[in-house]
Amino acid sequence: MASCPFSSSKPPDTEYSVLGRLFSQIKKERLLEFVGEMGRSAFFEGEVLVQEGTKPDQVYLLEEGRLGIYARDGSERLTRIAIISEPGRLVGEQNVRQERRFASATVIALTDCRVFAIPSRVFKALLAEDSMAVAKLEEEGRRQVFEKLRRLHEEVAEMTARQAVPDRLTTRQFEPGAAIYRVGEPACSAFFVVSGQVDLVHPSCLEPEKTVGEGLVFGEDEAVSGLLRQQDA
Repeated sequence: MASCPFSSSKPPDTEYSVLGRLFSQIKKERLLEFVGEMGRSAFFEGEVLVQEGTKPDQVYLLEEGRLGIYARDGSERLTRIAIISEPGRLVGEQNVRQERRFASATVIALTDCRVFAIPSRVFKALLAEDSMAVAKLEEEGRRQVFEKLRRLHEEVAEMTARQAVPDRLTTRQFEPGAAIYRVGEPACSAFFVVSGQVDLVHPSCLEPEKTVGEGLVFGEDEAVSGLLRQQDA
């Protein structure tokens, strides 16, 4: 991967025009200050931009090329869930917007690519100054959540020969401390965290074995394999 800062002698029109459409409440002079803190990077085909499970530290804005978005299936294999090829599309913005501790997907260059890298602190500062942009990203986040849910349900249905995917998926809310499932129960479904956090706890342990945050899946291994629940959630 190669990276270089923007030249101060030539206005970075591409990233300004794209960010200007999203952050419409921020004046041009202020937005250009933010643009000055961005960097341009090049990735070769096959290179990884974002690794699932790592700490998100920046948002990417696609300038040229094609990116694949991958998530792990029930067998821990990487499965492509989306392709991004439209210049100006953001990648990783939900990780930063929701302040996730870990990236929820892997991003790989499908062709040689050029991107603009926006540091997390810069992207958060942009959001702090534009409430309309926050609302747009929240809506996009919901769309991504339900697309991931649908793909997960299709995978489980295919691997377990269950009935076809319904037109609507079920959204459930739990109070803090409420049990989602218990050890030994049948695993009839997997769960995708839309908001909040879920602790996975073995009855013999006082501390959670794992904490699952927004944008991540849990309970899929038992659902796919047909095992009984191995942990409390």
